[in-house]
Formats: sequence, C-alpha cells, structure tokens
Amino acid sequence: MIDALDQAAYIMDSSWDLLAYNEAARILFEDFTLPRPNLLRIVFFSEHYRQKIQDWQFAARLVLLKARHDYLTGGKSPILKSILNEVLHAVPQAMEWWDDPEILPIGDTDITLRDGQGCWRRYRINILISKDRPGLRIAFYDEKK
Repeated sequence: MIDALDQAAYIMDSSWDLLAYNEAARILFEDFTLPRPNLLRIVFFSEHYRQKIQDWQFAARLVLLKARHDYLTGGKSPILKSILNEVLHAVPQAMEWWDDPEILPIGDTDITLRDGQGCWRRYRINILISKDRPGLRIAFYDEKK
C-alpha cells in the first residue's frame, strides 16, 4: 500500500518501531535502513536526523511528548518504556520536556526538513490510526508549497 504512494510514507507500531517504509521515505531518512529502525531512536540519537531537521529541539520535544502520551495511555508498554528511559538518560533536555504538562497525542504535525540538495522543504506529516488496531500508524509526508 505505501509503495503506491509518491510521498514519503511509513508504518510504525506503538513502540515507534518502523515496520515498513517506501522508497521516498528511505531517501528522506537515511537511518530507516538501519537494522530494526525506531523513530524515537532516530530523532534523538541520529546525527543525520539532527542535520536534516530545521529545529531539532522543537521536533524532539513534540516527539517525546507524543511518545509519553502513547506510553501513559497505551498500556505502559515495557518496550516503549525502555526506549523512553534510554532517551531520558542520554538527552539532558528530555527530562525537562517529560515534565511538561502539555498533552500531545500522536497526530498530524508540520516540520521542515533539508532535502538531498540542501534546500529546506516544509511537510505536513499526516498520521492514520486504525480504531481496531490503534498501535499501528501510517504516516505520510505531504510537501507544503
């Protein structure tokens, strides 16, 4: 299904592990080709991602708050808890963000990324979640012109 899309798209689970992605997503995010890619680990530990995103702190805070919401409302998965603990111990700002009272469920977001030619491009990340399988999410990136 996602291979039929011309924009970057991927499927992730409630632990933020990438289950599948299309060629456009692989081009946009080099780290997707790593063994067992996880979006939280990519956002917080990938130098490629930090160089690609226009405002890493803004994006990382949003991702952490969304993952925190997933953890607290999704059954407190031990896998997600382990990944979140990794982030909280390794990234000094993350503990401050964790204590932020803002509630951010997973959902659509606007971001700006650098393309392969070094140009900034704005995207709307659209997230589809099945009511029957809320742990599976399909994300696709629509470029905003």
